[in-house]
This record gives sequence, C-alpha cells and structure tokens, in this order.
Amino acid sequence: MIFEEMLRDERAEGRAEGRIEGIAGGILDLLGDLGNVSDEVCDRIRNEKNLDTLTDWLKAAAKAGSIEDFLNQI
Repeated sequence: MIFEEMLRDERAEGRAEGRIEGIAGGILDLLGDLGNVSDEVCDRIRNEKNLDTLTDWLKAAAKAGSIEDFLNQI
C-alpha cells in the first residue's frame, strides 16, 4: 500500500514537472518569435516552478507585442 502511494506521488510529480517544462518552453517559443531572448530571461522562466505564475506568463507572452512588453507585464 505504501509503495503504491509512493508511485502515485512520483507520477503526479512527474506530470507536474512535465507541465511546467512544457509551459516554460511555450513561453520561450512565443518570446522567440518577438526577438532575441536574453539568457537572464530564459533562466528566469526555466527556473520558475509555480504553475500558476507560468500560466500567467504564458498568457502575457501570447499578448505581448515585444519582449519588453512581456517583461513589463510580469
């Protein structure tokens, strides 16, 4: 029983990490269409682990007209 719970927790963690990586990648893809994304901005996005924050950033990237516009929104 304990082993099954551990496996379930690990799977949930893996799914969450996958979603975080996917959203971060989506943000960087959108920003890449707007211009050159600095290493500092890339690192900030890749190091963010809060799913709600990343979701907000994804929406901001989708609406941004420039990388500067995106940075002003976050």
